[in-house]
Order: sequence, then structure tokens, then C-alpha cells
Amino acid sequence: QIATHLREVIAQTRMLAHGLCPAVLESEGLMAALQELAHATTKMFGVDCVFQCNHPVQVHDNPTATHLYRIAQEAVANALKHGKARRIELGLSGEGERVFLAVKDDGCGIPATPPRTGAGLRIMQYRAGMIGGSVVVQRGDAGGTTVACSVHQSAPPARPKAAR
Repeated sequence: QIATHLREVIAQTRMLAHGLCPAVLESEGLMAALQELAHATTKMFGVDCVFQCNHPVQVHDNPTATHLYRIAQEAVANALKHGKARRIELGLSGEGERVFLAVKDDGCGIPATPPRTGAGLRIMQYRAGMIGGSVVVQRGDAGGTTVACSVHQSAPPARPKAAR
């Protein structure tokens, strides 16, 4: 039994370390990293966490993708820790030059006056500001919380022409 528990702890530690520096973000992009975040959240915490992205959304700027990922990660952590959520939905979409990230949960909802002691909300605001975006955190009518982030994305860098 001890060996089984030890293997489980090692697996959880690896997943946590992967979350600190998600290699999949750089190699496969934000969509794959958010999918992996949803999968790891479900596996680690036993909640129903899903990722929805109806159309491929490519974020060409790695710092922007990293900040969006970290905002999603913080929103998921808040949903679990403070909201006691049983279901979390991560959503990514794009329209024109805007990218939209949403994290919605079914937890108890953010208080009408959020406590000033935590840094999570400020960090999400800061990260969004660093990439020229904005974050809105709202309590749902029936409880739960939605964190919505919107950011302008510039066109992808031009590929250099092949030498002839």
C-alpha cells in the first residue's frame, strides 16, 4: 500500500511540475496546453474539467499564450480552492484579431465584495494588462464564477522567403 501511495504522489508531483513549466505550451500551443490543464485537473482533483474550443485558435506570441495559460491556471485554482467547484469549463475562442479565454465553474461563486487578502485576482489583472488585455470576474446568477479574458492579437509574423 505504501508503494502504491508513493507512486501516486510521484505522479501528482510530476503533474504539478509540468504545470509550472508546461512544455506542451511551447511545442503544441495554447489549445493543447489548456486541454492538458483540463485533463490534469480532472485526474488530480476528481472534478469534471473540460476544455472547449470550437475552432482552432492560434496564439502566435508566446508571452501572450503563457499569460493566458497562467490566467486559466489561476482561475481553475480559485474555482477549486475557494469555489469548491465540481465542474469547470475552460473555453478559448477567437474573433478577428481578438482572443477570448473563459473559465466558468459551478462553485459557490465569488463574494460580492472579494477579499483583499488574496493575490490571485490581482495577478490575473496584472497578467492581462501585460499583454494589453482585460479580465472580468463575475458571479453567476445561480452561483459559480466566470473569469473572462480578452486580448488583442497581432497578425502572425511573416515567414522569411526562401533564398533562391
